[in-house]
Amino acid sequence: MSALPALYPLLYEPLLRQALAEDLGRAGDLTSDAILPDDLLAEARLVARAPGRVAGLVAANRRLPAPRPAPRRRSRGHDGEDAAAGELLATIAGPARSLLSAERTALTC
Repeated sequence: MSALPALYPLLYEPLLRQALAEDLGRAGDLTSDAILPDDLLAEARLVARAPGRVAGLVAANRRLPAPRPAPRRRSRGHDGEDAAAGELLATIAGPARSLLSAERTALTC
């Protein structure tokens, strides 16, 4: 398979910002803020639910918003590749509140 053309952030960042603004509103993620300690760390795993072609991983891994400390990201899959059901595509570790706040938008990608 030949390499896919680069997916420039300019093409998808406005959509991600809009989706996050819609999900979080002006108040932010009130549920996560209310029940999770501020210093709690977590790890998220992006796993293929069914066999198929990987798409949107570049955008899902994007740092929006960028919490401090910034999450550690490790991709195992790449856009355009085939993935088996249950295959681990990426892991993201960092502040639990930030991961949960961005989860819905990342999964939509």
